[in-house]
Amino acid sequence: MKGWNPRKIAEGRFEVAKGQGISMEDWVFVDSVLYEFNIHSILEFGSGFSTIRFAEHPIIQKIVSYDENEDWAQCLREQEFPADTKVEIRSWDRVQIKEKLTIFDLAFVDGPAQGQNREMSTKIASEHAMYVLVHDAFRMPDLDWQLKYLAGRFDLIKKGGLVNQKSKGAPYCHLWSLKPEMRRIHERDGEVLWAWTVPKQKED
Repeated sequence: MKGWNPRKIAEGRFEVAKGQGISMEDWVFVDSVLYEFNIHSILEFGSGFSTIRFAEHPIIQKIVSYDENEDWAQCLREQEFPADTKVEIRSWDRVQIKEKLTIFDLAFVDGPAQGQNREMSTKIASEHAMYVLVHDAFRMPDLDWQLKYLAGRFDLIKKGGLVNQKSKGAPYCHLWSLKPEMRRIHERDGEVLWAWTVPKQKED
């Protein structure tokens, strides 16, 4: 990928995307979510145009983005990002990540490519974010992973973005929110720690 310019490629796709990447309609929805839920940190799967947009967003302070293509990830690392936004582009094997993750305000699941490859990214997102925004959410493999890892601990609170006419007008984006009874955050030595809480069963 020598000589590739991720910014130009991504922006070009943004202008023409109709189900082949994040579209203008998708981004309008994503942008509204960032403001409505006061999102400052993002865990992303599927680096690209969204990574650039997140990094340049006025309220985003930190983004950690994973992509399975190391060459593409390196191209993105060479981009100039705002100095006041911490951006980390990492590669992974689509199965597990080596680094220890903290908790993020939002996880954005838009990779790896093809829905059948997104099981582990959906699982990891469910374990490390208060909100999970799934792109291509209407597809059957992606719906399976949402039902397996998000339904139960999370509530599906919003749908939006571009609609797919072949799927009866289903929107591309699903936003999931961790249920209030499942949240417990505390700090130790300035580090945010995380633990799931399970609602107590009512006594008979």
